Amino acid sequence: MKKLFQALALLAAFVLLIALPQVAADGVRSALTLCGRVILPSLFPFFVCSNLFLLLGYSARLSARFGGAAAKLLRLPPAAGSAFLLGLLGGYPAGAQAAGTLYARGELSGANAERALAVCNQAGPSFIFGVLGGAVFKSAAAGAFLYAVQIVSAVLVCRLTAKKQYAPAKAVAKPPQPESFAAAFSESVRRAGMSAIQICMFITVFSVLSCYFLLAAGRFLPPEALPLVLGSLELSAGCAALADCALALQWKLCIASALLSFGGVSVLAQSRAAVQEHGLTGRLLLPCKALQAVLSCTLTL
Repeated sequence: MKKLFQALALLAAFVLLIALPQVAADGVRSALTLCGRVILPSLFPFFVCSNLFLLLGYSARLSARFGGAAAKLLRLPPAAGSAFLLGLLGGYPAGAQAAGTLYARGELSGANAERALAVCNQAGPSFIFGVLGGAVFKSAAAGAFLYAVQIVSAVLVCRLTAKKQYAPAKAVAKPPQPESFAAAFSESVRRAGMSAIQICMFITVFSVLSCYFLLAAGRFLPPEALPLVLGSLELSAGCAALADCALALQWKLCIASALLSFGGVSVLAQSRAAVQEHGLTGRLLLPCKALQAVLSCTLTL
């Protein structure tokens, strides 16, 4: 039955693309515009810097100095503290990419990397302040409030999903020696480029899906439900719909917090793709992000 459903869904996709090619073209243009104006300018330089931070060994030094405090506060392995910080600063999927790199370098075990992938992958300040604070709410205070909620909810998810208290930083296995700057820089740019391309591809695919969904079901849904429905597929589409929504401010903020924490199917797919080359599955992503969405919405309200 699963194979039959997949075959029927794929057949329907072919039919839609042939019958209504303009809808797909509009979705692709909208996604590429978003990537060119918002996603690439904010994420690509940060990806280069975050990869350099990891490859040059600064994450290991940070973990050695502050790993014990991070382990107590976040109930994460000491080495994962840098991934948590990069996730909060860089946004999706910088935290996932950092967790995958730490696993590949032997600084995290497979089980710890899976959990770090799920809890260190957050919405970043560039998207929150630029899109929500700037375009949707037109208020820097709203952006600061949403970002603060993300930080608190991320810490709560770390603590609530922990099964044990981790050892202090000195118990962590010695990481490999850092690479030379020239080698690390070249590898950082390569990884950043691959990550940026992957993100744009996923945003484009889900933008097309959102356009077809609006064509098929948009007329049957109340305008107030569109941000949540579209955002569950693709985060930026849900945020764009929120700008035109007639809901009261407190409910708009609640929806925005939930969408930022969950990220949408597109972000979950991006995060999983970012670590597949390292052999991680992302099996904890969905339950952890769903829990954080509930916590963020509750905190916001």
